[in-house]
Amino acid sequence: MFTRSYGTEIKDTALITKSLPIHLAGLQLAESSDKFEKDRTPYYNNIAQYYLYDQQDYPKAIYYGNKALAIGTKNKQLASLHYTYNWLGEAYFALGERTKGLNFLKKALQTAQKVNRPYRVMELYQVLARYHQQTGDYQKALHLFTKYDLLRDSLALLDNLRQMNELEVQYQAGKKDQEINVLKQIQKTRSLQISWTLGVIGILVVSGVVFGLQFRTIQQKNRLLHTQNGQINEQAEQLKLLMKELHHRVKNNLQIVSSLLRLQSNRLVDEDARKAVKVGRQRIEAMSLIHRSLYQQNNPNLVNMREYITDLLESLMESFGVDKAQLNLKLCISVAELDVDKALPLGLIINEWVTNAFKYAYQQVPEPQLQVELHNTNGLQLLIRDNGPGLPATVWEKPQTSFGLKLVKVLSKQLNGTCAVENQGGTTFKLHIPEVILKKAS
Repeated sequence: MFTRSYGTEIKDTALITKSLPIHLAGLQLAESSDKFEKDRTPYYNNIAQYYLYDQQDYPKAIYYGNKALAIGTKNKQLASLHYTYNWLGEAYFALGERTKGLNFLKKALQTAQKVNRPYRVMELYQVLARYHQQTGDYQKALHLFTKYDLLRDSLALLDNLRQMNELEVQYQAGKKDQEINVLKQIQKTRSLQISWTLGVIGILVVSGVVFGLQFRTIQQKNRLLHTQNGQINEQAEQLKLLMKELHHRVKNNLQIVSSLLRLQSNRLVDEDARKAVKVGRQRIEAMSLIHRSLYQQNNPNLVNMREYITDLLESLMESFGVDKAQLNLKLCISVAELDVDKALPLGLIINEWVTNAFKYAYQQVPEPQLQVELHNTNGLQLLIRDNGPGLPATVWEKPQTSFGLKLVKVLSKQLNGTCAVENQGGTTFKLHIPEVILKKAS
């Protein structure tokens, strides 16, 4: 695998070809005994991949793919099977058996989701989008590519957050080590003072000299302590600037993606596709506003919730062409700041629910009303209410066609919160995150 991967990276076909005999030698060992049966599946998969991509020998790719399929299915090797389905799907598609190929690719996606491989899920969304485009199903291709794009951005965002947390841990550890070293130096100085004082207690002249030396030592230690404190403060400011710069760059990248989606939607003829791109762009805008808020704060890990929710609602109103003078908007945000781990999912939940209200709730309502509240009483309480016709209970309980409602439930579960919907004089969405969960998260 390393030989083929390195050959692919440096575009050396000889090195790529050299990988096949190595794979075949390993396969010969795996086929030498029944106790190595499970080990054959990855060999068949790797050889199928070699014939698929490097030789374009699709019948041989299918031959080894079917061998992997038989053993992988028998032994329930799901982690290997999603690769098997992938190679078989692309090989059959290349041979013109498009329906069969797409079926295998769909199995690959389902299996990757089942074994929780988000990066493979992202890659398979892209592969399926490309092949649906080749079949002329542009709406399905756009839908899958949108999923790929959102998942790719989410994984990149998670990776950025993980890097920031690692930097924070490194900074705190270094700060503590420096404080311990300073305390040790101070303790050492005090011990030295006591020893000298006891040693020269009867000799006044020598004691004067010793006191003078000790005074100089204390001055040096104080200068050292002052220097180290300055270094600690400088490192803290550098870390703060680095985190702000990181949030700024993430915000810029999200705005670039939003602009690309806006340009793409202008070229779309199908209205459903335009709406799907519009909703996806608004989700990206919700995340972009988070990072804009973060790099503007003194503490780059805390989000100003009043400012963020206000900006988010104004962005949604502008996106859906809602006139501020015609909408009775009531905002009551008593939570001043939240850390980004809770603010980002909350922002996406508000984005999805208000988007749903603007799309469906006010079509037959002469005086539309929208109420958004966020409080911290016995835990975090989020309330969103409109005066529309109401959301059917069956749609909320089983949101088969609504990706937005599914996303709301997933994000609520991610926050370890409980959510409910009430239909009385409109639709009311409530989310409660227990106080004990907030304390654990902090």
